[in-house]
Amino acid sequence: MGLVIPLLRHYAPGTPIAIFQRPRNDNELVSENITLNINDDTFMEFKCVTRHTPHVDITSLMEQKTPLFVSTSNVEILQAVLSRTSSFSTSVGPCGFDDTIQGLEIARRTRYAGPARKVYLFENDAERFKKLIEERLGHEHFDIVHVMCDRICTQREWKEDEVQVVCEKYPGMAVVFPSKNEDATPFRRASIEPTSPRRSLPRLILTRTKEEAQFYYHRKLSLLNGTHFTMAILAYNTLQRAGFPSKSWPSRMLSEWKSDTRHHRLVNLTIQGRILRLIFETPVKVLQQVHGTDNKSVIYSTILDYVATTLRRIESTADTVGRVLNLKDEKNLLIKQERYLTNETNWLNRSGIEKIGAEITGCKFEEIVSSFEILTDKLDMLNTDVNCVE
Repeated sequence: MGLVIPLLRHYAPGTPIAIFQRPRNDNELVSENITLNINDDTFMEFKCVTRHTPHVDITSLMEQKTPLFVSTSNVEILQAVLSRTSSFSTSVGPCGFDDTIQGLEIARRTRYAGPARKVYLFENDAERFKKLIEERLGHEHFDIVHVMCDRICTQREWKEDEVQVVCEKYPGMAVVFPSKNEDATPFRRASIEPTSPRRSLPRLILTRTKEEAQFYYHRKLSLLNGTHFTMAILAYNTLQRAGFPSKSWPSRMLSEWKSDTRHHRLVNLTIQGRILRLIFETPVKVLQQVHGTDNKSVIYSTILDYVATTLRRIESTADTVGRVLNLKDEKNLLIKQERYLTNETNWLNRSGIEKIGAEITGCKFEEIVSSFEILTDKLDMLNTDVNCVE
């Protein structure tokens, strides 16, 4: 919600919005209205539609384009809203995939005369989610569009009449991948300059080709998520060496990684390796489209500016180790280990860019490769410790 709602509000003006929240006993909503607060600022107010809502006239609310917060198991109400929903966006993570697919299944059963409806996936694991949707619901009902979402959201708290979302101060960026029918996108007005100060808005990039979108996606995944992953391993390693019980690790701050000066060099070396892979795996024509040049040294300097911004963002965000990396989620941990460590090590070892890589970065290439191997060893030690405790 910390990026999706601001994005829709500013770049899809006039488009009515409905938020769907599966009913849960620990956040039962009984208010008539609910306010969405982002970083303690009131952002938007929604009409609540729950099992407690008396005599709800959904048709009238939708005709008035009233923003809705829907949290009910009443299938008739869900069908009434979903039958008139032209596009969906998701930001739920793997634990919410099944619930979202159930909602899309209800939408599929409703009568809808328009083109295939958009499903914008604001997920790091968008490809896995897309595959699940297509396996269960087929290919013809939805046009699934990947969106690279770049804003760190650390907390969501439910209160009686509000949802409080805590995000970093960085307004965020969304890179929308190309889709089948661009005329059906709610972001068709994105070229219109919003009235609010530009610096307070998420940045929206509508990419022209899949290759261009992949560059932004891999840049964020590698240099933000990958750096987060690196710092989390080093923070856990610090806590392990200091003798803290493993049960207390998740609640400790991510900044624990900084206590060992050797960690700073490891983080820097892994960043160099990630930048090299990003530059040399991206087709030259895409580098030219994004940066206006194919000079790899110039592009390296530009990406370093992105890294500097990323590090400032991480530094300014109060984050826990457990939120960044849950060691007990073995399936997700294996995916991240392969994505951020194994694949990087394998690519660097077979890339054949030892000389030019050292020239561009100013670092010894073998030390860059070794940094990923060291992280792998540290992660293995953590897994051993956690498994022994359990």
